[in-house]
Amino acid sequence: MITQFSPPTRNAILRAQNLAITEQNGLVTETHLFLGILEDEEDEVISALLAVSGISRDEARLYAQSALEEPTDSATDSATDSPTGSATETANEPRLSADAKKMLELAAREAHRADTQFTEPHHLFIACVSHRRGPHLGEVLRPLGLDAARLRQHARGLRKKRDLRAPNLKLTARAEKAIEVAHAEMRASYCGRITVAHLLLGILSDESNMAVSSLKSANCDLEALKTKARASIRNDGEIATPQKRFSPGAKRALERAAREAKSAGNKYIGRGQILLGLLPQPETLGEKWRARGQELDSVDFLWTAAQAEALRSALGSVAVADAVGHPQQKPRRSFSHRLSVVTVIATLFWFSLLL
Repeated sequence: MITQFSPPTRNAILRAQNLAITEQNGLVTETHLFLGILEDEEDEVISALLAVSGISRDEARLYAQSALEEPTDSATDSATDSPTGSATETANEPRLSADAKKMLELAAREAHRADTQFTEPHHLFIACVSHRRGPHLGEVLRPLGLDAARLRQHARGLRKKRDLRAPNLKLTARAEKAIEVAHAEMRASYCGRITVAHLLLGILSDESNMAVSSLKSANCDLEALKTKARASIRNDGEIATPQKRFSPGAKRALERAAREAKSAGNKYIGRGQILLGLLPQPETLGEKWRARGQELDSVDFLWTAAQAEALRSALGSVAVADAVGHPQQKPRRSFSHRLSVVTVIATLFWFSLLL
């Protein structure tokens, strides 16, 4: 069961352990697990489950914290195994209480019921609000109207939408390599998410590409850019995982790169378009809504206004040339078009028989 926890779930458990340490509690309870889930405000599934229930994170956090003031009898029991998979546990590390172990077991059952390979944070969230015998956190959260059956159904609907949503734009092979370098830079800087600075370092890793040539033509010092970009990186306190996760600023840059590729008529995002996404530009209404007051990381300080304008002019043609050589898919005819062709052929065939 330990190997079935996804990296976000492991991070939630680690945050729960940190909460227990802060409170000088030797045991991690189900309340700590629930609060650990709520701390990740970028989890879109948890946000959706809270939204469908009509409550905010602060409300859920307030009710859960009230449970810490009334410890249950099961919190006196401890566990010997840690689901985080750490082989070097210290004596001061808080252990899982009996109710926390039960909660993780219920979350694993939720994942099994949903037919998923890993136990995700929303499985643990649903397990926390599920009704069961004896005193538990769900009784404290009951006034919030969190219904496990309704949340389970809504989570399944979200999963289907994610599975059916295929990206219209893909990365070129060179852009994928730049992302891999950015991921390596992220691990080297002890971060858990790829930031805009990491993306820039990934593009600058290959000085033979045309995007870097545009930087040189705009009188940008490449070594100075690398130094300033690395100096701007701050540890985000998250654990690096094999999966590529992006900071809010990096997500915004990639969304802009996708729009640049689409406006240029390309099906693939190249390094030049990623660099265009990193340049300073006014936020759209959609970007402001998605950010919702978050502090987004950026590398705007690396460019002067003149350099940014020169780069946009130079990258206009580079972004198109960067995608040359990548296999393009042939346009597919619509079903109605193919049906019309078949109908015409069949009609001509029958006329030939009659004649």
